[in-house]
Amino acid sequence: MSEETTGPEGSAEADSSPKTRQSQLISRRNFTRGAAAVMGTGALAEAAAAFDELPDEAKAVQLEKSAEIEALMVERIITDDDIRRVIVNAEATGRKLYQPGSDHFLSKLRIGQVYFYVEYSKTGESAYKVHATWAHRFIILKEPY
Repeated sequence: MSEETTGPEGSAEADSSPKTRQSQLISRRNFTRGAAAVMGTGALAEAAAAFDELPDEAKAVQLEKSAEIEALMVERIITDDDIRRVIVNAEATGRKLYQPGSDHFLSKLRIGQVYFYVEYSKTGESAYKVHATWAHRFIILKEPY
């Protein structure tokens, strides 16, 4: 979807510059909170609660990512805060898988109606390198555990 603008000769042309598209985007958190406010309680309000303020321990996490991972995150609508939440939860609870022969861990976390997965390794006290990340958006009627 593009915005119509008037060109120098008065002709309508589509403005699809990255800067214009970027300014039209809103964060998933703000969208969910806005939708919850409009729709009232229920699943949207529940989902909005999942985007509460990031805990201090998660704010302290430093992420190292390649340009390829950054591009995938944008494409998959995954934020740094989502990744921080997954890593902090994995480190606090121990719910993570270890890949033998490497220093990689794999963990997941459900935030609202989305499962986020992160493959990462620890590089410092509160520093982590992200090797891969993806998400599944769906509703689970009953948790398997």
